[in-house]
Amino acid sequence: MNRLSLISKLDLASKSLGSNALFPAFQCFKFAGSLDVFASNGSSSVLVPLESDGNVLDITVPAHSFLDLLKGLKTEDVSLVQKGKKLFVRSGTIKGKFSAFESGGALRIPKYNKEKWDKVNLDVIAGVLSASFAASTFETGGVLRGIYINGDQVCATDKFRAVRYHLKKPVSYDAIVPPKFVNIISGVKDKVELWHVNIKKRMLYVTLDDGSVLSSLLYEGDYPSFDEIFPDTKKEGMVLLKFKDDFVESSKRHSRFLKDVRTVDKEMVVRVEKGNCTTMTSHDVLGRLKEKVSLGKGSVIRRPFRFVINPDYIKDINSSSFYYSATRGMIFLKTKSFEYVALTKREGKKND
Repeated sequence: MNRLSLISKLDLASKSLGSNALFPAFQCFKFAGSLDVFASNGSSSVLVPLESDGNVLDITVPAHSFLDLLKGLKTEDVSLVQKGKKLFVRSGTIKGKFSAFESGGALRIPKYNKEKWDKVNLDVIAGVLSASFAASTFETGGVLRGIYINGDQVCATDKFRAVRYHLKKPVSYDAIVPPKFVNIISGVKDKVELWHVNIKKRMLYVTLDDGSVLSSLLYEGDYPSFDEIFPDTKKEGMVLLKFKDDFVESSKRHSRFLKDVRTVDKEMVVRVEKGNCTTMTSHDVLGRLKEKVSLGKGSVIRRPFRFVINPDYIKDINSSSFYYSATRGMIFLKTKSFEYVALTKREGKKND
């Protein structure tokens, strides 16, 4: 089989590997039949069909060392052959040998019944990925670490910022999707074909166009109400911030600068003061990008402040409304498809 194709498939399966050394079975690949590979961390799993070379396998091997060997080879093709409790990887004159890991049933491959699964609603995926920016990144965040799908909206908040995405077509279920599964989906969003939520089992199933099946346990718990989070701009006397098109162009440059960063970490800091604002992003490898753009006329700024936003949210300033409340210390972005609110931080002295 083609080595690079095999690596690509195993890379997808590896997204569901566990990180806790106390559960070594969740750091393994299980090969089965002719030919599937399965990986699980106990709460999410990935089943990927491989290009069969005629060999039937039924063996579990350490995932990271197996994948490292494949990536270290230079040949175009490799073959996998099982002899008893050994898996041999052959590539030209090179032969690797892996002993079977006894998983004790921890990596039992489930049977999927796809007949009742629904065709994917791409709007749901767009909402989940968009809202994930506001999800909590703290391990103690509980359900706030997940993305909440309910009726005609997809929501997320970490108590400092919040996103509410409006679905074009309501769904018939409510579910809180774990962040790790969102990260898996974000890498294959263009390949998703089916999307199914099993309320009784509290499971989410996703299939890709190559036959891969991704599954995850959903979070359980009560997600907070969003009714009081998003402000009534008229009642609360919020000030309309008037940004120009160059703010949109600046945001696009920041988005490209952070193109390899996860959505939840894709932060652009905006510092607003009288007459202009400064946009800033930082990258561990590339460094920092900083720009100054002018504000539109009519933006009344009494005191400089800053806020954080995903630059992808700034796509068309003409169809968006940006508000600021000094009393509540927040900014509020409202577009046709979603709303975003974030706390602000005051800086410097009041303007004359």
